[in-house]
Amino acid sequence: MRLTWLTVVLGLSASCGGCERSLVEVVVHPAPEDVVMLEVSAALAHDAEVASALCGVPLEGLEVTRITTTTSVTGQTAHVVGVSDGGVACEGDVQVEFTREASDASSALATWLIKKLVLTAVQTPGVSFAPRTSSHHHHHHHH
Repeated sequence: MRLTWLTVVLGLSASCGGCERSLVEVVVHPAPEDVVMLEVSAALAHDAEVASALCGVPLEGLEVTRITTTTSVTGQTAHVVGVSDGGVACEGDVQVEFTREASDASSALATWLIKKLVLTAVQTPGVSFAPRTSSHHHHHHHH
């Protein structure tokens, strides 16, 4: 009896092609450290908003010199040290959420894409940073 039941279940999961994908999305796979370092470096090189916040000056992007990653339940955090255009050292933490594009679940050749990159802390000397809770993108400068 149990054998037949097992066969039915296997048959079901095999014919349900779309189920596997949605399952993969829910599980948070931490990206390998080298992937995090590579992707975050690449992203920050062109992320004017994060780079500017990290360094406290308007920038087009940041040249990352060092990254250390930590993985927790909430996601992956990368501690970034970089250099601005003017040669100023900037330091801070970004939280990264990856989405994994894989043709095959066991594939080592999975493509990791950054789904979300949020600046959580800045350690650059002289730069004050408050994590944005509001979604206001208007910059009001009161002099």
